[in-house]
Amino acid sequence: MISTKYNFIFIHIRKTAGNSIQAALMDFADDRVVFRNSVGHVINDDGRQGLDVFNSALGFEDQRDKHATIRHYQEKLGEKLHQFFVFTCIRNPFDRVISRTAFKMGPLKKQPQVSELVLPKPMMNYLKLGNRIAVNNFIRFETLQDDFAAICQKLNIPKTELPHLNSSERSNYRDYYTAETRALVTAKYAEELDFFNYTF
Repeated sequence: MISTKYNFIFIHIRKTAGNSIQAALMDFADDRVVFRNSVGHVINDDGRQGLDVFNSALGFEDQRDKHATIRHYQEKLGEKLHQFFVFTCIRNPFDRVISRTAFKMGPLKKQPQVSELVLPKPMMNYLKLGNRIAVNNFIRFETLQDDFAAICQKLNIPKTELPHLNSSERSNYRDYYTAETRALVTAKYAEELDFFNYTF
């Protein structure tokens, strides 16, 4: 999501409250936002739990483009990318994996086996240009509303209460892990666990 008027780019990492953030920012962005049913198992789907974000000026015309990475924006904007305030929302990888799995499978009744886990693309894949992280403004999912309010203040836009969109039903993520699945997630997301100081 991009705004040339307010000079921001939001990088939407899957399963990090991105739909809620994009819905809150849509009036300030250049993009066209289209609400729809969710494509997963969510709470209280009212036909507006899912959304797509399009931007014909940048050539973002596919549903998947709402998850454009920093690299995609660089390809479209070149050096102009550095003129924007770029931010994203991050989430504990252990929580994010369970959220993605419940979104795909429905309410989890037991601890998923390794073969049942749905492992999203690492957050680092969205944030890197070459070997360096090119985004340095972060909302943490764990302090979502407060961090989003701080971003709004930096952007000089009104503080907005985030809607709760596209959320799946589950208890605390720790309840769903075995020693084996915990080891798998620790290995797969080691870089971001370390960089963002997340633990189990």
